[in-house]
Amino acid sequence: MARNALVDAGFLVALLSRRDTHHQWAVAQAPGHAPPWRTCEAVLSEAFHLLGARGAPGLSALLRCRALIAAFALDNDVESVLKLLQKENVDVPMSLADACLVRMTKRFLTLSFLPPIF
Repeated sequence: MARNALVDAGFLVALLSRRDTHHQWAVAQAPGHAPPWRTCEAVLSEAFHLLGARGAPGLSALLRCRALIAAFALDNDVESVLKLLQKENVDVPMSLADACLVRMTKRFLTLSFLPPIF
């Protein structure tokens, strides 16, 4: 079992929305990655937006019980994140949430990463 997990909005949405195509996968992955799960505010913003009013209570509950924590301060890594956002020759531009997660993986090398759902 992984001791630290880094989660993105795709995992959170899949876990909390039974209507999501990847819901069963996310439910199966969660026990192997003990909370607290780490993320950033940009991911939380995406997840709240994607879940809407129906999913917000579940996401709020994860935050309240500290099963999900925002463990990244953009202010401390703003230059590194901006460099990631400005990379040239990229077919798909990186979102702020993705750039923060990439930076988090570089800062917290012991974190496991629940892969994004494509």
